[in-house]
Amino acid sequence: MYIAGPHNPTLPVSTLSQPRQNGGYATADIPLIAQLNYIKILTPYTRMRLLNDKLPYHLNQLEYNIGLQISNIFQFPKLNNTPHTAQPSPYYKQIIQILEQYKITKDEIIRGKTKEIFLRIKTPKTLTTTQLETSLRITTPNYAWINHPIFPNYLKTFNYKIVKNILLVEAKFKQNIPSLNPLCHLCNEKYENDIHLFAQM
Repeated sequence: MYIAGPHNPTLPVSTLSQPRQNGGYATADIPLIAQLNYIKILTPYTRMRLLNDKLPYHLNQLEYNIGLQISNIFQFPKLNNTPHTAQPSPYYKQIIQILEQYKITKDEIIRGKTKEIFLRIKTPKTLTTTQLETSLRITTPNYAWINHPIFPNYLKTFNYKIVKNILLVEAKFKQNIPSLNPLCHLCNEKYENDIHLFAQM
């Protein structure tokens, strides 16, 4: 999810997050962060269910696919007047699998603190310092810098692009220009993406 560019990058995602002594690059725990991104949609859903508010369209889709399962897991009253499917899409099935795998609680979802869930699942003792810092940088982007009272505009713009994952690196151009060389201009060995530029160089 965090590696833009070709569908088959030279480095598998799992290699990026492995400690250096195990042959990895000690970057963020990308597979876990990608999984936690699946459950972010549950925060507005659970809050609206608690307030008994009408669900908007995208949350109605969640209710249609896995509303019954979520109601069972979080002990919500079932919305029996809403249609549900017996065959949820793979995307929504993945959400249920992640909830069950990591035993994520309703309170954690309501608070919407992905960082707290990440640290509970992967305690600092199991991560190298670099890996932990990089992981937290991705899970908790510094939005405050975008409106920083002192930083010049070019730094605010740069941080905005990092936070929104729209920095124009070569791997992003490769998506629309297949003939383009996506390798990093500095090392000419690895794919040029955010992870490589700011965690590996």
